[in-house]
Amino acid sequence: MLDKVNLEILRLLQKNARMSASEIGHAVGLSVPAAAERVKKLKDSGFIKEFATVLNPNELGYDITAFIVVDCTSSDLFDHVVEKAAQNKNVLECNSITVEGSHLLKTRALNSEDLEMQLSKIHSWSGVVRTHTMYVLSTYKETTEIALMHLEH
Repeated sequence: MLDKVNLEILRLLQKNARMSASEIGHAVGLSVPAAAERVKKLKDSGFIKEFATVLNPNELGYDITAFIVVDCTSSDLFDHVVEKAAQNKNVLECNSITVEGSHLLKTRALNSEDLEMQLSKIHSWSGVVRTHTMYVLSTYKETTEIALMHLEH
């Protein structure tokens, strides 16, 4: 399924999800219908999860990025924490982790008061015993692009 043309389409769409079938076709040497069909098949088969617009959080007033390590009382409540994180609009990522804690959450906050309110909500979730919060001082790289070189034949 992932031939050289499909890999190039994935590269192009990672850089600009708004590319038209005409632009994609021109870039990879396909007709517009063939390019559109390939994109549809890549989406239907799960290689493309979604098409999204990446907003600039700083321009929208989100001055704080934080990573929150969540400690859960027992593995019985693990899924509950995942469910609560999925429902929380401020949680951008929820990851299961090793070492300290059970979950790592990524969040953005308008200011320290907003972050404190978010932490208060997280502490109210069943099973959450404690959190450890790391403030991000500066972000030098943040991307959603996935390297595809290992898939080339």
